[in-house]
Amino acid sequence: MAEKIIIFMCAVLCAVPFFLIGYLNRNSDEPITFFSGDTTLKNRIGDIKAYNAAMGRMYCIYALVVLVTGLISFFNPEVAIVLLLIVCTLGLAVLYFKYKELLNKYPK
Repeated sequence: MAEKIIIFMCAVLCAVPFFLIGYLNRNSDEPITFFSGDTTLKNRIGDIKAYNAAMGRMYCIYALVVLVTGLISFFNPEVAIVLLLIVCTLGLAVLYFKYKELLNKYPK
C-alpha cells in the first residue's frame, strides 16, 4: 500500500503547480509563459485574455491527467508508473506544441 500512496503523492506534487499556474493566471493581464519566464510575450500576443484562458485551460487539463494517472496507482501501480512516465515526457511535449500553436493563434 505504501508504494501506491507514494506514486499518488508524486502525481499530486506534479499536478498541483500546473493547476495553480493555470487556474490562478487564467485572468491575468500578463501572458502565461511556458517554463521560460519569457518577458517578450506581452509584445507578441494580441489578445492576452483569450491566450491566458486557453493556456490556463491547457495547464488545468494537464494537471487533471497527471492526477488521474496518480489515482490509477491505487488499482495498478505498475501501469500508473508507466503512464506517469508517458505523461511527463510525451505529455510535456504535447503541451509545448500546443503552446507554440497558441502563440501563432493570438499574434499581435
